Amino acid sequence: MRGGGGFEWVVGVVHLTPSARLYDLNRELHNLQVRNSAEWFDTRVAEPIIMGDFNAEPGSNLMDALRRVAKPYSAPSHAVGSIDHVWAERDSEGSNVDALSGYGSDHRPVRVRVAVTR
Repeated sequence: MRGGGGFEWVVGVVHLTPSARLYDLNRELHNLQVRNSAEWFDTRVAEPIIMGDFNAEPGSNLMDALRRVAKPYSAPSHAVGSIDHVWAERDSEGSNVDALSGYGSDHRPVRVRVAVTR
């Protein structure tokens, strides 16, 4: 906590390997990347947020390690579904979750207003 009233945030941005559902080697690498992301998230002193292209739905078994330490916020952001997410503390509340348009990419950035609830 800084200044007696606010939170200090630390933000990580990722882009995990694609096609983890299809190929064993990619799945191994994806699982390692998710475990490393979860470890990074879980060891932050400041309020952590991690966001980016996870190339998997937030409820997928590919995201189990991160789901144990964080809470996902996502919206349909790509032709194959909600593979771009924002992850915050498990005791957070998210609102205004949306995938933004007009960025000239096959991915749409995900926006969420995160409030700490403790």
